[in-house]
Amino acid sequence: MASIAFLVTTVITILFTATAVSSFYGSSPVCISSGEDESLYSCACSEEKFPDDDDTTWQDGQEAVLTFLDGNLLEDGYSDVCINATYYGTRFFLYGGCNDDHDLDTCKTCLQEARSVVSSYCPNATGAQAASRRCCVRYEKYKLCCEP
Repeated sequence: MASIAFLVTTVITILFTATAVSSFYGSSPVCISSGEDESLYSCACSEEKFPDDDDTTWQDGQEAVLTFLDGNLLEDGYSDVCINATYYGTRFFLYGGCNDDHDLDTCKTCLQEARSVVSSYCPNATGAQAASRRCCVRYEKYKLCCEP
């Protein structure tokens, strides 16, 4: 009986959160706990600390990393991007990928939307991830490229 009450409370909380976020952002892409709608992203933030961490966030280096994504790597038609970048001595990792059944413009749009929503969702995190049915982006510090 207690587990049913917990389940009902959890479902109500998720629905309330999704409704509140949706009404706040209108029809724009948003982060929620989960969803099937293509304009909704499941997001996660990481606060993992590393030895000699300098307290920079993934956003401190995102522009250095994402300039590659915006103009260069996806023009060749690849559905996956994996790059490392260094920003003032801090190493950043970026992964961006799209489902194979989407064209390049849809892929780029999805990755840009994912980048935008996760920036708002994880403003001070050391790492961040946003995923939808169409694409996924992941940012971390101090990772080797394409390391699981």
